[in-house]
Amino acid sequence: MLSAYLAVLMTANWMSSVLQEEKLPLRVSDFVTGQLSEVDTMEASLVSNPDQWSALWQRHRPSTVILPSGLTTPATNRQSDMPTIDFGQYRVIAIFGGLSRNVTALEVDSIKVENHRDVIRVKPRFGQPQPNIAMVTQPFLFLQVSHVRRGIDIEVQTGQSDSGDPTWKKIASFKKPE
Repeated sequence: MLSAYLAVLMTANWMSSVLQEEKLPLRVSDFVTGQLSEVDTMEASLVSNPDQWSALWQRHRPSTVILPSGLTTPATNRQSDMPTIDFGQYRVIAIFGGLSRNVTALEVDSIKVENHRDVIRVKPRFGQPQPNIAMVTQPFLFLQVSHVRRGIDIEVQTGQSDSGDPTWKKIASFKKPE
């Protein structure tokens, strides 16, 4: 009788932890952000294997390197600085801000669960504007995530409403993994 009671109690505890896990948002284990990408459109990608990662990295990397002297030189090996990802354990969400003014990086504002989907909200980080100079950038954000269990929506802050609240634009929607 006691063993049956313990089995029911253990099953109830396991189910409770599974239900709690379902309420938790996507977890980011690492990220890289910056302002120099060759991707000049606002877009996002969910990368789930090395071939997709290599193709995306090839699109992203600058074709020239700026030297300390200010001179530029062609990049000889775009793949040499591509981060290594264990796709057996992780996925990469790549978010590109497109052509932007004075944006030095993209950063996560929030990750939450809404309507049984993970919603990632990303906002621009602005640099100090110089008088009479607009810095044109192409910001990016790569998120290494684990345990993709739901569909994912990516929203980018595009401005503020009259009341000062941020306005968001959905730039991508990914299906729940099979």
